[in-house]
Amino acid sequence: MKNIVKVAAIAVIAVSVSGCAGVLSSVTNASMDEKTAQAKTAEYFGASEGQVKISNFSKNLIDTTYRAYYKGTLYNCNIQYGGVECKKPGSS
Repeated sequence: MKNIVKVAAIAVIAVSVSGCAGVLSSVTNASMDEKTAQAKTAEYFGASEGQVKISNFSKNLIDTTYRAYYKGTLYNCNIQYGGVECKKPGSS
């Protein structure tokens, strides 16, 4: 019986934490704008903000997607949970 209670408690905690992740991401993303995305992307590349150009900015509920142009190369970028990820178009 104790094991069933422990398993149920762990399941409740897991569901609660995963539910909070979406709320946390939404709150983090609420303050996102193009200037902030540009600053975070420059930090991601280890560059100055002036070296990074942002276009196609789209703020969604959970993430922000945009294109970044850095050192002559176009990147598809995504900010989720405050972290930046950029990939060249067509790469996995």
